[in-house]
Amino acid sequence: MSHDPIGYLKELAPPLYQILNTDNLKEPLVDSVRVEIGRLGQPQLIIQHGNAELSVHSAYPDKEAEKILEKMKFHPHKLTVAWGAGLGYHIDTFLERHPNQKLIVLEPSYMTLQKALRTRDFEKWFQNPNITFIITPNAEEMGQFICSQYNFHRHSGLQFLELPSYAKHFQSAYNTVKKIFIDNLSKFTANMATIMDADDDFLENCMRNVRHFSRFPWVSSLFGQFSNIPAIVISAGPSLHLQFEKLKGLRNKAILIAVDTAYPILKKQGIEPHFVCTADPNSVNFIHLKGLDVSKTHLVVEPMSWHETLKMPNVKAFISNFDGYYSSYFAYFAPDPAKILSWGSIASTCFDLARKLDCNPITFVGQDLAYSDLLTHCPTSRFDERYEASIKSCPSMSRYTSYETYHMQMILTKPLIKAHDMYNSIVLTQQNLKLYAGWLEDQFKISPQTIINASERGILKNHCKIMTFDEVKEKILTQEFPIAQKIDQLYLNKSPYLHKELLQDLEYKTSQLKSAQEFARKMQKNCLDIIEQTKNPETCKQEVLIKGRFSEMTSGANCGISDRIILGWMEHKNQKAEVFFQRSLGKLVGSSFSSELVLEMGELYYNYFESRHKAFTDLIRFLSIAIEGCWEALED
Repeated sequence: MSHDPIGYLKELAPPLYQILNTDNLKEPLVDSVRVEIGRLGQPQLIIQHGNAELSVHSAYPDKEAEKILEKMKFHPHKLTVAWGAGLGYHIDTFLERHPNQKLIVLEPSYMTLQKALRTRDFEKWFQNPNITFIITPNAEEMGQFICSQYNFHRHSGLQFLELPSYAKHFQSAYNTVKKIFIDNLSKFTANMATIMDADDDFLENCMRNVRHFSRFPWVSSLFGQFSNIPAIVISAGPSLHLQFEKLKGLRNKAILIAVDTAYPILKKQGIEPHFVCTADPNSVNFIHLKGLDVSKTHLVVEPMSWHETLKMPNVKAFISNFDGYYSSYFAYFAPDPAKILSWGSIASTCFDLARKLDCNPITFVGQDLAYSDLLTHCPTSRFDERYEASIKSCPSMSRYTSYETYHMQMILTKPLIKAHDMYNSIVLTQQNLKLYAGWLEDQFKISPQTIINASERGILKNHCKIMTFDEVKEKILTQEFPIAQKIDQLYLNKSPYLHKELLQDLEYKTSQLKSAQEFARKMQKNCLDIIEQTKNPETCKQEVLIKGRFSEMTSGANCGISDRIILGWMEHKNQKAEVFFQRSLGKLVGSSFSSELVLEMGELYYNYFESRHKAFTDLIRFLSIAIEGCWEALED
């Protein structure tokens, strides 16, 4: 029996295997692909289209890979995207230099990929959790995926590993991908002030929650403690109301893990989950927990969660680490800061918690990720209070606006797309919900546990078993376990949080920031001196001196800060100014030296250092909150 060079895709990516395991592929921009051996004995792909032929790599692919990487000007905080897989020489070089960096590979040609996978072994890349392959001729789908992966709280820009042959041959698709990203970036940039305000929420919540880090155990104390006990992940999708009665009486048969939006719904039905995951950073989303008696459950709370959460009466919580931009710093001082994944939906966190508890199987309910039965959410959720309030204020409105109409009106405000649900019927959803489903399904594929979707509605269907919840209860939830007792026991095992060490580091960082404030003011004085010099007609004769002073400002942009953590916070905190400064400076590149240019550059740098000084001041204020929290914790 001959070896199947792409056989590993049967398990890793079955749909892709089905597409590539054929000789009848057809594409509009590729007639055929053949392999030749290059001058150095390395395989080379030749794309033929019409009367033209195109070599995917140069005659010296290793040198080409070096040039591609050099042209990209790698930055560790940027989202990295490879345009074209080719035979992967450039990807090899990138991974050698940056083995831990996330990489998205966009491949627009199935025919080229098919030949590549039969020529070189790509299995190590498909197995690498840091590499995501997006393989489709649909450029819009690629562009939307890039937008979904770009996080304004983690990424400072986008960088491309641009395979020259692909940039030329698939130019239209490449331009579409970039345009979709730029359009989305522009949309977000227009609301950058709001984004930066939210970023302050994340940061302030972390600082205010510091005082609680010794009160509660960290979630890692739960990991691996519930081997082969079933788990049920409960989301607040439209279908959840189908399972109300069936969820009752299961606390001794499965670990119930709910998203925060589902918690008030479940309480109304007399259902208390063992865990409720929450990570909402602002008071608006706190409505799902506010005013509830949470004494019969355990919250799983991320440090960036709204700071009132951990002050709730009788709250019992496990502190988690989603590897957030700020919270990962505080997790460093925890006894065991093991991470829980979080991607888009809090349901992803619930799933990863169940997985790390070592539960098996893991069953989903209420996980529609679609507007099943033309509902936006499960009936009786706290979102319904808006409808109830409007009817109460104007009873006659019920003649014209029914509960169903209320939901449909909300649905019509959303950017809807069609998708096939688990029964292959058409259902309305959104692109982001579809991406959440894709992320979960990718995680199902690499998880050792059995994953079951018993939502009975929605679009979550790949790499998991589809069952009704009645079948799950009958076949799986047949044994009782002392779940609550074990959780209570683990809850008492609180390892000490290193508040003293954190306090020392915060004080050090504060002193660095105060020095940086002085440095920024010094740079601003230099700007004013340069601006003053423009009044002197001899200015243009001092070109070397003035350019040297601007070069000094560029090299001193970090204002003397060397602390890696602070630099990361600064890049994030000052993102709006950073984007504006880089764009404005880029427009001036190549301009003729003149007094007008000196004046414009001087004002630009002056305002830039002003923005940095303000960011330093804000960070000092936030760090003082954390320092105060450390002292409170140490005095308790």
